[in-house]
Amino acid sequence: MNLSATRIDMLKQIKERFALGDVFSAVDLKGLGTRAALDQSLSRLAEKGCIVRIATGLYYICLLYTSD
Repeated sequence: MNLSATRIDMLKQIKERFALGDVFSAVDLKGLGTRAALDQSLSRLAEKGCIVRIATGLYYICLLYTSD
């Protein structure tokens, strides 16, 4: 799985802020970038299978992804 450094950093932030099964959105990650950038990064993380999109703008962590 090839993730950019920015998405790896975002994934680390998500893992630090939320527990497995927690539902979150871009609003919960404000401060990490613009809303548009957050939406795009979350969408791409979901496409890669790192997080799961459950509805428009809502995501959850179903497993702990490691970039190692």
